[in-house]
Amino acid sequence: MSVLAAGVRQHPTVQVATAAAWSCLCIFMVVQLSRSLDKQHIQLLWTYFQPIGPPLLLLWLWSITVAHFEKQQIPFDVCFPEKERKLLAASKDLFAAARAYSCAVVGGLALCAWLCTTGSSLTPLLVPPVLYGTMAALTVMPVDVLRLQSRRFFVRTLCKVLVPVQQVGWADFLLADMLTSLAKSSSDMSRSMCLMVHGEQLKWRLSLCLVCCVALIAAKGGGPTQAFAMALDAALDPVLHSRPPIEWLLRYKRNSASSCCRHGCLSSRLGAFHHD
Repeated sequence: MSVLAAGVRQHPTVQVATAAAWSCLCIFMVVQLSRSLDKQHIQLLWTYFQPIGPPLLLLWLWSITVAHFEKQQIPFDVCFPEKERKLLAASKDLFAAARAYSCAVVGGLALCAWLCTTGSSLTPLLVPPVLYGTMAALTVMPVDVLRLQSRRFFVRTLCKVLVPVQQVGWADFLLADMLTSLAKSSSDMSRSMCLMVHGEQLKWRLSLCLVCCVALIAAKGGGPTQAFAMALDAALDPVLHSRPPIEWLLRYKRNSASSCCRHGCLSSRLGAFHHD
């Protein structure tokens, strides 16, 4: 981790050049691939990636504003309490974060556009959840990269804004005012999140998670063979007849492991027969 942090902090010119080259390559790739995409794929890209644009633009604008304050030697941090001033990110850290998030977004956009040209209906839908999760992990990861203290301060402030049950400070007011300007993109992002929750990609994600969960639960009351059968059927059940994977956990709590396994295997066979 220390080697990664040292590599990120060094050579700012190389970082800027690499980020610019990567972004230009991804944008060029998207423009070329968009010519062969139909309206459905274009709508998919717009639905999942358009909401990320305004927050990224806001981050870039805030970075430019802080850089201007630093250049003009304007002590803007006097608005914050003394204990929060040391947690504020400098302009170079803000620009580094903006570059990292921008590279992740354009890379995910290019990958999703390329997967749309392959003809697969499920694989492109997996890119947005992975991208959203990567950006969230990049924000909360406990590694001294991109100014760890500032990222933690931002997450705490965001939680206070979303759950306003504490005393409001200047940082909370400022962030809430910025989020108010993102009302449209917040609505679009909630729509894309709803599509992820009810889309096909979530069934696969929950299935993979429940493979481990059901196997561990079944292992406590049965043998390895029974646990493997339950885990396999939990993964195949939503794919065969679109049953919500979380139903497996509720079914296991109501019935014994053996009856649940027999009922699940039977329902999967019936579902496969029905689709055939």
